[in-house]
Amino acid sequence: MRAFLRSHGVLVVVTALYVANFMDRSAIAVVLEPMKLDLGLTDAQAGLVQSILLMCLPLLLVPSSLALDIWGRKRMFVLVTIAWSLGTLGTGLATGFALLLVARAVCSLGEASFGSGGTSWVSMTYAPERRSRMLGIFGLAAPLGMALGTFGGGMVVSLTGSWRTPFLLLIVPGVILAVSLLFLKDYDSGVADDKRRLSHYLTETLALFRNRTLMIIGLATAAYCYVKFSYQGWVPTMLVRSYGLDCMQAGHLFTLMVLAGVIGPLVGGVLADRRQRRSPVGRPQTVALLLCAITLSKAVFYGLMGHIPLSAIVVLGVVDSILTMAPIPVYFSIVQDVVPVRLKSTAVGLFGTIVFLGGGAWGPIAVGALSDWLGGGTAINLAMQSNVIAAILSAFFFFIICRTYVDDKRRIEAEEKARRAAIEATQA
Repeated sequence: MRAFLRSHGVLVVVTALYVANFMDRSAIAVVLEPMKLDLGLTDAQAGLVQSILLMCLPLLLVPSSLALDIWGRKRMFVLVTIAWSLGTLGTGLATGFALLLVARAVCSLGEASFGSGGTSWVSMTYAPERRSRMLGIFGLAAPLGMALGTFGGGMVVSLTGSWRTPFLLLIVPGVILAVSLLFLKDYDSGVADDKRRLSHYLTETLALFRNRTLMIIGLATAAYCYVKFSYQGWVPTMLVRSYGLDCMQAGHLFTLMVLAGVIGPLVGGVLADRRQRRSPVGRPQTVALLLCAITLSKAVFYGLMGHIPLSAIVVLGVVDSILTMAPIPVYFSIVQDVVPVRLKSTAVGLFGTIVFLGGGAWGPIAVGALSDWLGGGTAINLAMQSNVIAAILSAFFFFIICRTYVDDKRRIEAEEKARRAAIEATQA
């Protein structure tokens, strides 16, 4: 057991933290209707409650990622976990729209660090040839956290009669995981070995903007995240409005869908690693083809919502969830492939900033505003068809990456080899 924790403790704990993060976000989706009625919100305001966390991320991702690389992942994770727990507590205690927005903004500190820091920490813990598979396990946090958040949130609301209770309970895993982080081994990014000053480090960070693959994959993933975050934020409400379900029923059905989605990151990671062994552009090709499948899936799933029996829509939802979650480890693997070791966390932070500024943050609020404009109620189903356009755009950008990925990957590998040789020569 001790050997297992030494070799896999980082993966277990950071994945659990990311699961808790998605539980918090998904609980908001399943309690949206009673929260909306209790606080007197419109669909657009309810969408902003979900989007505000994502909209704060562009301000936080790069600074937090720099701190992760320079100051250390362990210390940053402990502090951020405490802040995230306080934000979750504030969500449950909020008495108005403004206070609710502030609490959700504080929760964005967790999202800003858990994703980029967890990705780089796991990536540096395992060998490159296992990267997509291990990040696939880390990627399970999204569907698993969504499942636990919607199922647990719906059940707790049904048992207690209050939409606030799920958020008050979520501080418990936050405290436990903050303590667990203290026993993990951090991994040196190489900054200390290079003895680089902060100003030089920041200069290298700015140089990431010249990385073509990193910039294009940011745009591709921005369009994909518009699809993913809209799905997470509005499908439970769509089930409530289209089939007359209560929060617990909708939460249970959405839980079934996203639990099936747990398969997605594993399948996507394995397919990408296998394809990469056969082709130098295997990873970008894999995710581009997955986005083509997601485009078709979204058009069918949202188009038939409310027009076919509930059992049939659940079956379609299961398939859609698996496809929706499959690209997650692949695009993170691509980012890690084309950046230097000392900038692993920072690159993910910059990548995330592009993703959220480029459209990823706007999914829930854009769909909510479009639903209000179309007339509210079941108009949300038509508003969600904007996901199809975003998925097509994402697939297009991922196909473009196939033209830049190989050159950027080889350049970084050559630079890392030269840097290690220089360090070894200095030490000798």
